[in-house]
Amino acid sequence: MQDLNLLKFSYDNFPTLLPTIQKNIVRSTSNTQEGIIKSLTFRLTQAYLVEFSPMDFEPEINIMLITDSPPFVEKGIILKLNSILATKYNIKISTEISNLNQTDLIISTGLYVNLYSESTSQIPKVFIFPQIEERDKFEILEACKIIHEKKINLLDILN
Repeated sequence: MQDLNLLKFSYDNFPTLLPTIQKNIVRSTSNTQEGIIKSLTFRLTQAYLVEFSPMDFEPEINIMLITDSPPFVEKGIILKLNSILATKYNIKISTEISNLNQTDLIISTGLYVNLYSESTSQIPKVFIFPQIEERDKFEILEACKIIHEKKINLLDILN
């Protein structure tokens, strides 16, 4: 019974985990029965999860944090964002404007992000308070959910 719950949990929370491991098994074995492939997938997934995060198989969401706060406050915002997002999404948070071309989401504490309007017009933006209120958490989670779904759909199309 626990195995079934783990399967449902994996499909619900880490939709690319099991399919990616299964594709690797199929690629590395030939003429293997479907039941054996499913069993191997499940057991290799369990073994992997003992040591590593299931987020390794999820698409990465690149977040640009732009603040007008002192560095110690910015560090606190990054820690808070990690605590909100790291259990649900594979995220990478940057504060370097040079990484703007790889950004999936801009999170900002000020409206001055419009200074980059031409280069950021297609990037979703969430404006937050430095202390990250409940409303901010909701908006950040919603934005990440939409980005994650788009990336999963893109992976499905490419495969």
